[in-house]
Amino acid sequence: MKATRAAYGCAVVCALLLFPKLGCSSEEKSEGGGEAGEGSSLLDAGRDSSSSTEASTCSDGELNGDETDVDCGGSCLPCNDYRSCEENSDCTSGLCLDNLCQAAAGHCTNGVQDEGETDVDCSGGCEPCAPGQACETGDDCGSGVCAGSTCQAPSCDDVVSNGDETDVDCGGPDCPTCAVGERCEQDADCATETCGPDRTCQEPDTCADGELSDGETDVDCGGEYCDRCEAGQACLEASDCEDSVCEEGVCQTPDCTDGLMNGDETDVDCGGAECPPCADGLACTADADCESLVCTEQVCQPASCNDGVLNQDESDTDCGGSNCSACDNGSSCTAGTDCSSGVCADNVCVPPQCEDGVANGDETDVDCGGGCDPCDDGQTCVEGTDCTSQVCEGDICQPPACDDGVLNGTESDLDCGGADCPGCPEGGACAEDADCESNDCRGQTCRAA
Repeated sequence: MKATRAAYGCAVVCALLLFPKLGCSSEEKSEGGGEAGEGSSLLDAGRDSSSSTEASTCSDGELNGDETDVDCGGSCLPCNDYRSCEENSDCTSGLCLDNLCQAAAGHCTNGVQDEGETDVDCSGGCEPCAPGQACETGDDCGSGVCAGSTCQAPSCDDVVSNGDETDVDCGGPDCPTCAVGERCEQDADCATETCGPDRTCQEPDTCADGELSDGETDVDCGGEYCDRCEAGQACLEASDCEDSVCEEGVCQTPDCTDGLMNGDETDVDCGGAECPPCADGLACTADADCESLVCTEQVCQPASCNDGVLNQDESDTDCGGSNCSACDNGSSCTAGTDCSSGVCADNVCVPPQCEDGVANGDETDVDCGGGCDPCDDGQTCVEGTDCTSQVCEGDICQPPACDDGVLNGTESDLDCGGADCPGCPEGGACAEDADCESNDCRGQTCRAA
């Protein structure tokens, strides 16, 4: 409105400068009524144009008139959030802070006492009021104390647990210490200097006073309430000792024959670092706790030939020994029976050979047959080629015979010649005359008689 009045005043001044007679006396105005009337019309027009100008500036896209931001504030419509303002009425939210329209606030932050608040922005559903602010009851105050309709500062005699107190008018850095049963945060809050695990002041802890008190079997240990005693300290029963061994009134160091699960044993007298491993079915925490070296779900498992562990009497993992299958070449062994090749050399299973003294590989008997030299008469065979006689009957190599249909033995030709068989007929192979019926061997062939 200030800018509007200024604009109106400017129009009047301009009219007087243009029409000097506007300033003459009433008599002059009477004599020059026409001119006076003309001047009056101009002033009236100035007044009419000022109101229309005021309205038009609120939509011209410029910051002018008494606007606080472009086309808003002042005599225009209020501005939206975060636009410039001078007072609350310039904003649609009704809140102008630091010359900027703010978003509408809840009643607890609007800087006004409303909505049941007993003071500005406190109580009535808001934060409790601070000391010195107005209140109706103690519930309106952060201290819980309302006196004379004013919130009071916490004190150690206001019968309310407030400030740094741990209980009503006690505890904390400023108030007296609390009695047994009252709440505490640390030992210093208690007259007994003992704040228990449940955060209440307790009677002094006799289990930590460095003295042999009633109920203890040794200083600060044993009995119903204190921790168990260490080896060498006095006891009355096993429960007084951390290792549950009380002999002749003294707690003992556990061993692997005391019939108790103590020390680092995983079951009675077994497992752990000191005792033997446990049998199948007993408790364990690691594979090393078990004879089988297999601990599953904290129970020792029986050894097997597929557990991925070298156990029982295996010569290598899951092979060899009396229970598992023979090991492959390259595996550890203690005897040939541990190896699929049947040969254990320097505690390692080695591939079969034709001179290793074992029937292995594709041999039909020891170091013969198959890919090795043929077998002698009487040895095991699969086919004739496994035998020096070339005759395999009933899986046994047979001696050469003069009627076996095979050129073998000393025969010079099939079933003839040689030292044992009849002479060969004409055309048969021979090495000497005696090989032939005709007793005539020429050019390694028997001749006619």
